[in-house]
Amino acid sequence: MGIGTTTLTEWHNRYRASGTIAAPQGYQRGHSHKITDWDEFRAFAATHGDKTQAERAHRSTNQWGQPWVGRG
Repeated sequence: MGIGTTTLTEWHNRYRASGTIAAPQGYQRGHSHKITDWDEFRAFAATHGDKTQAERAHRSTNQWGQPWVGRG
C-alpha cells in the first residue's frame, strides 16, 4: 500500500479526536523564512537585476543574505 503504520496510526488517532484526517494547519514549514514582504523583495530584485547575486546581497538593506537574494 505504500503508507507506513505510523502514518496510519496518526491519521486514525486524529480522526478519532477531531473527526477529520486533514493535515494540521498554521505551522511554519521549512527553516527560518526570511522573506516576509514579497512585494518589497520583487521591487529590490527588479531594481538590482543587472547585479550579480553577491552584489545584490551586499546592497540589500534587509536581512536576506545571498541565498535569499538569488530567488528573485
